[in-house]
Amino acid sequence: MTLRTRVSPKHRRLVELGAEARGFNLARYVEHLIEQDEIARELLKQEEAAERPLTQAQDPQEERAS
Repeated sequence: MTLRTRVSPKHRRLVELGAEARGFNLARYVEHLIEQDEIARELLKQEEAAERPLTQAQDPQEERAS
């Protein structure tokens, strides 16, 4: 997937420095930043849970206990 955006020259330089310091290319550095976003991760969990059928969303151990 291609993701394109515009950032200020200052932010572009920060991205370049951050990527270089980690030995990442720019794409991997952006992935790294996204992976660290706890708010986005929590929202994704909620979204995925809402998409699962109720039978799959329940813990199988809870079903055995009832």
